[in-house]
Amino acid sequence: MKTTLLILILSTTSLIGYTQNTNVPDANFEQALINLGYDDVIDGVVLTANINSITTLNVFNKSIADMTGIEDFVALTSLSCHQNQITNLQVNQLVNLNYLRCEENLLTSLDVTQNTLLTNLFCQENQLTSLDISQLTVLDYIRCANNQLTTLDISQNVILTTLFCDNNQLTNIDTSVNPLLWKFVCGWNLLSSLDLSQNPDLWDLNIESNQFTSIDVSHNLDLESIDCSTNQITNLDFSANTSLRGLTCRDNQISTLDLRLNTSLIALRCKNNLLTSVDIRNGNNTNFLDLNTTNNLNLTCIFVDDVAYAQANFPYIDASSTFVATQSACDALGIADEKLAFDLKIYPNPVSTSFYIQSNSKIESVSIYNVFGKMIRTYKPQESFSVSNLSSGIYTLKIASKNQFAFKKLLVK
Repeated sequence: MKTTLLILILSTTSLIGYTQNTNVPDANFEQALINLGYDDVIDGVVLTANINSITTLNVFNKSIADMTGIEDFVALTSLSCHQNQITNLQVNQLVNLNYLRCEENLLTSLDVTQNTLLTNLFCQENQLTSLDISQLTVLDYIRCANNQLTTLDISQNVILTTLFCDNNQLTNIDTSVNPLLWKFVCGWNLLSSLDLSQNPDLWDLNIESNQFTSIDVSHNLDLESIDCSTNQITNLDFSANTSLRGLTCRDNQISTLDLRLNTSLIALRCKNNLLTSVDIRNGNNTNFLDLNTTNNLNLTCIFVDDVAYAQANFPYIDASSTFVATQSACDALGIADEKLAFDLKIYPNPVSTSFYIQSNSKIESVSIYNVFGKMIRTYKPQESFSVSNLSSGIYTLKIASKNQFAFKKLLVK
């Protein structure tokens, strides 16, 4: 009798251990597990034995609100649960995890202090107000953008190469112990300064929509792309950045841009500034993919490698701007209207087909000069003056009356 009872007890204990279950209260989570073959019916539980040896789990975009049960996936090295409605994610017991995607959820907190093997962390587009990554010493890549972070300490992440922390509320970030950092996106924060002198590998930098008045990238010789738009920057020096390919600096207060040493440059977007001079004679204009200098109304001269090529390929400039190749050509545009020897009015100006001259003095002749100071057309007195065969750009009119001369700028559209 005692022997029979002992056998029964041992059998029952063995059965309980074999049929241990994990609670999975979220039906959408359980359905996702069924679809993956780890369960067979929605009943709020799944056999622990079916999940505790899984190394990769992908349940993104499954309308999951509750990830209860994930704590028993103890062998996971990769978890993707992004694009759901998760409000709480307990990954403390997933100590083997090295890849975590939980972006685009409703998380207000995320504890990854026990996940010391994490190399890739995607937690952007949540509602996080803090994030402790001090224990993630092998972290290589992190996206924590579009949250509500006010601080972010990366002093322990010494092998970090990629950091997206844009669209938060950061007022300061220290990258001095991250020498391998090569892509750094920190736009849409409250930053006013950055020391990038210890980031020699920096390749891509975005500081858009912050509070910078200047930025020093003289130590970042590998820099190829920078976006510093929508700040309060007045001066930019990229003379050391000969690898620079793309520069976006729109919506600042920059007055001059000298990019002659940036021989790899193929894109420049600098609209909405206070520019008076732009020089892109870098020998590489024929490879340019994008040039936009609009809304810089005091920008008369844009220095380029080849004027004809620029006129044919770079349409996004102000009507008051002209492509020139030399300083003398630019100087030719500087003939001021105040040198007029008699009263006159040119209209319409800008002109597309013909212009008219209204004057209190009899007009005897009209000549048109290009930006190189060469006369390209002369007219006898007539009612209107055709420019239909002229290329777009700024020209100078020389108007003669009674042995006097008046000079007037004419913009041909």
